[in-house]
Amino acid sequence: EVVPALVMAGVSRGGDERFAARCAQVLTSMELEDDLLRLPPPPAGGSKNRSIEIPPASVFMVEAALQLDARSTAASLVGHGLIEEMEPAMLRRVLQSLRGEALEGPVLELCLEAAARVDGTDLWLLEALVQVLEKDQGLAYAELSASFADTPLAWDARFEALAWRLHPEGAVAGLAARAMSPQLDAGARRRALDALAFAPGRAAADAVAVAAVAGPEDLRGYAGWWVEHRSGNDWRDYGLNISTGTLADAERAWASEVMGEGTADFDVELDRVSMAWLVVTNGGDGNSCDWAAWIDPRVVMADGREVSLSSGWVEARAEWGSVNSNRDPQGGPLEVGDATYERGIGTHAHSEVAFAIPAGALRLVGSCGPERGGTDQNIGSSTSVSFEVWIERADEPAAVLEWLAEFMAEDTSEEGRAAALQRLASNEQGALLLIQAKRDGELDVAAVPEVAALLHGSDQLAIRALASEHFERPGMEGAAIPSIGELMALEGDAARGRQVFLDEERARCVTCHAFQLGDVRVGIDLGPELTQIRKKLTGEALFDAILNPSASIAFGYDTYLLETEDGLLHSGFLLADGATVALLETDGERVTFGRDEIKQRTKQKVSTMPQGLASDLTPQELAALVAFLGEDHGAEPDLGEPVVLFDGGGLDAWTYHLSDPSVAFGDVWSLRDGVI
Repeated sequence: EVVPALVMAGVSRGGDERFAARCAQVLTSMELEDDLLRLPPPPAGGSKNRSIEIPPASVFMVEAALQLDARSTAASLVGHGLIEEMEPAMLRRVLQSLRGEALEGPVLELCLEAAARVDGTDLWLLEALVQVLEKDQGLAYAELSASFADTPLAWDARFEALAWRLHPEGAVAGLAARAMSPQLDAGARRRALDALAFAPGRAAADAVAVAAVAGPEDLRGYAGWWVEHRSGNDWRDYGLNISTGTLADAERAWASEVMGEGTADFDVELDRVSMAWLVVTNGGDGNSCDWAAWIDPRVVMADGREVSLSSGWVEARAEWGSVNSNRDPQGGPLEVGDATYERGIGTHAHSEVAFAIPAGALRLVGSCGPERGGTDQNIGSSTSVSFEVWIERADEPAAVLEWLAEFMAEDTSEEGRAAALQRLASNEQGALLLIQAKRDGELDVAAVPEVAALLHGSDQLAIRALASEHFERPGMEGAAIPSIGELMALEGDAARGRQVFLDEERARCVTCHAFQLGDVRVGIDLGPELTQIRKKLTGEALFDAILNPSASIAFGYDTYLLETEDGLLHSGFLLADGATVALLETDGERVTFGRDEIKQRTKQKVSTMPQGLASDLTPQELAALVAFLGEDHGAEPDLGEPVVLFDGGGLDAWTYHLSDPSVAFGDVWSLRDGVI
């Protein structure tokens, strides 16, 4: 009888805080039965009864009640309207006591009321809440969205903070929209990018990669840093190569003399340049003291704007120290001679800093010189460095267009036409131009069979798929593929199906699709990832998707054909469609264009997976492949009875392999006392 009185005394509205604290002390020191230490139950009918309150001094009593019965205590706290006005410190303690509880019923209701208290500034409260919500992030985000979310660009500080800290897979689309939006300030876009960098799944990684090549200009470098950083751990298997080339593919556009002091100016023309590298080499006498500074490097745009390259690189490396934005290699002020510079890049030879050049860039300009951190050293060596600017420039479109003109011209010799056709068909741009010519009715009817044969035989599956929309496919050899009903009746061997899936010559699944096999990720993330495909498609639907890939194209995998103003064609998946258009080409490369560079875009009706690809497989292999895709490869294996590998009594059941055929089995292997 005393315990309930103490509980009520400890939580009564208007009660003396000192007395409440004494009640809590007495209660938490007693060995109580579980059903005694309870808060008053919530009022019936769902109305909130504000007749009680919990003074801060009674927090220990509430924690004890939560530990004994979290659900009923949470119901009491919500039912009596205590969460809305509870002191933040006490609310944090209440939430911490709920960690590990199932996110349902009164616990979920309490969390939603606590979420209404989040303002984006009290990170301690946010963290305590998230630790409860992490029990089921997907459910939590769905409930929070239903209660608080607006369109992504209109999220308030409360919901932005919750999405930033929870960053579940369901938030990726909204976070990506915020990261790419020029309407939001740089801080909001940066927070969205940070959340994406820790969100699970390939979609989040792709969103960051898109931001690196097509996002707002002031965010691209930061996104590129995240891609580089995360590609060393969780994103290792995604192949997010946002650097579209290497120095091996580039040309040197400018170089300084070997410098020991002073500065040099550079001005590099950027027509058709997609990547640029700022390179520092030693002067041929080793790299001791070879500190270097790139002073205010920037890109001059066609509209007169200047975009700073003092940060925002795609990747960077130095043989000593760090590559730093606006600081020297050790983090000090950026200095050359007696001058200090606010903007620039500090590094140390040998160094390479790569940048993606935005569409519409005209020139790359700036200055460079030996950094004072090296020139001021007196260790028996002196600074001697050379600065270089390297660029990757797209080929002139004239060549492939000339091939097409030569092939189409009436006065071209048969040998010349055949050679031009071979060049076109073996070049992705050329193949796309041939497909476009057939689509537009410009291809000579007599040439169609020869062109069709070459395109359908392309080693690029996407070209074969696009060709199938406009060219009749040559007759297939061998027996017809059975109906889906007949294939369903076959018993598939999943182990054999794994071999079929990994076969890069015949089935070629891994040339476009990724799959998680235990701890190993195989394949390429060009088409949909297939590890969990069994949860989306039945066996019958899997057979249909393999045999009729264009019948139902997965959302987000529609192919577009872009024609640029220079007459070239690009085929792939749209990643971003704003002022800058980003395309994931069917060879896995990401390319970007200014919107005004695109002359025409056409949505393709066919999948990038060619029709008839399954004709290279036998019906039994198709059944095996579907059996493999339908298995749960994350489940514990269903093991049979143990098999005795060695019974200690003999080696009669064993075979052996010896490199020297003259050596007998008994000369090498023997059995003594049950030991081989």
